Amino acid sequence: MNRNIIAVSLFIAIALAAPHARAADLIRIGVPTSLTGPYVALGEEVKRGVTFAINEVNAKGGIGGRMVEANFADDEGNPDVGRRAAEKLVLGGSKLLVGT
Repeated sequence: MNRNIIAVSLFIAIALAAPHARAADLIRIGVPTSLTGPYVALGEEVKRGVTFAINEVNAKGGIGGRMVEANFADDEGNPDVGRRAAEKLVLGGSKLLVGT
C-alpha cells in the first residue's frame, strides 16, 4: 500500500507540474530520503517505488513527450540534513520534490 501511495502521489505531482514547461524539457524530480541512518529501510522502499513509477512513465513515452528523471539525496534520517538535501536538489535543477 505504501508503494501505491508513493506512485499515485508521484503521478499527480508530475501531472500538475507538466503544463508549466516546454514539451522537450526533462522533468527532474528530487527525492530527499533516508539512504543511510536509522530509516534506511524506508528510504530503500521509497527509492524502489519512485524508480519503478518513473520507469513505468518513461516506458509509455513520458508525460507529454517529456522524460522523467529522479535525483536522490540522503537525509540521514535527520531533519536538518534533510533540509540541506532538499535545497541541494532544488539548486541542482529539480523542479519538484517528493519525500516521506
